[in-house]
Amino acid sequence: MSAVRLSAVPYDSGHRGKRQGLGPANLIEHWLASPEESSRLPEVVWVESATDFPTEVATTFELMGRVADEVRSALSDNRFPLVLAGNCNTSALGGAAGLRLWDPVGEVGVVWFDSHGDFNTPEIDPLGFLDGQGLAIVTGRCWQSAARQVPGFEPVTDKSVMLIGAHDFDDDEGVALARSDIAHVTPSQIRREGVEGALGAAIEAVAQRVTRVYLHIDLDVIDADYARANSYASPGGLEPDHLLEATSFVVDRLPIAAAGLAAYDPTMDGSGRLRGVATQLLDLLRETAKGS
Repeated sequence: MSAVRLSAVPYDSGHRGKRQGLGPANLIEHWLASPEESSRLPEVVWVESATDFPTEVATTFELMGRVADEVRSALSDNRFPLVLAGNCNTSALGGAAGLRLWDPVGEVGVVWFDSHGDFNTPEIDPLGFLDGQGLAIVTGRCWQSAARQVPGFEPVTDKSVMLIGAHDFDDDEGVALARSDIAHVTPSQIRREGVEGALGAAIEAVAQRVTRVYLHIDLDVIDADYARANSYASPGGLEPDHLLEATSFVVDRLPIAAAGLAAYDPTMDGSGRLRGVATQLLDLLRETAKGS
C-alpha cells in the first residue's frame, strides 16, 4: 500500500458534530494545514448516518457497519484504512469487522490504546454509556445481536487483544478485565520497564496468533496533566513520547492492516497540545501505510 484513505466519522453517541464528534474535522484541518501536507492530501470519505432521528445505540451500530464497509473498500483498493471517529466503539468494532469482511480467513487481532478499559457491559455499567462498552462488545461479551448486524463482525478472541495504557476503571469493569485473557499493559509498567520491556512479550504472543491487526488509539490515553483529549481524560496516563514510541513499537512488530484515532474533543484542548500529538501519530501511521 502506498496511500491512506481517511474515513471520518463525526459522531459522538449518535449525535453529529457534538463533543468528540467535532474531532475528525478538526484533526483533518490541522493535519493538512501546511503547504507540504496539502500537496499530499489523502482520500477522505465522510461516514454519515442515514437516519433522521439519531439514537445512541441504533445510530452507533449503523455507523460501525458503514465503517466496516469503508475499511473493506479501502483495502480492496490497495489503500491503508485510517479511521477518525468520535467514539471508540465505532472505530474499533467497525475497523476489526472491516478486516474480516475484506478477508474472512485467519485471525484478527486488536491493539487498543485507552486510559479506560471500555470493558463494561450493560449489567455492570454504572453510567449505561455505550462507548464505555466497546472492548466488551468487540470480544463478544454484550450487544451481540446488534453487533451481528455489522458486516464482517465476529468476536475477537481475548488472547488476540492488547489493551495498552488503561488505568481508570469502574470497580466491576476492572474485575472483569482481570478475569479475561486480554494482555493489559498499564502506564506504570511502561514508565517502570520502558516500552520494549513492558510490551515485548505480549506483542510476541499476539504476533503468533494473528494474521492482521486493527490498531485503535483513544487519544485520552495521554495523561490529562499534559493535555485533555476529552471530558473523560484522567491523570496518570501515558506521556506523549511513550505513546509515540509504543505505537511505533507495535507497528514494527505486528501486521497492522488498518488503524483509527478516536475520542478527540477540540473544545477540551484549548492549547492544541493534544492535537499536536495526534498529528504526529497520523504522520507515523501514514509512514506505516507506505511500508505495508
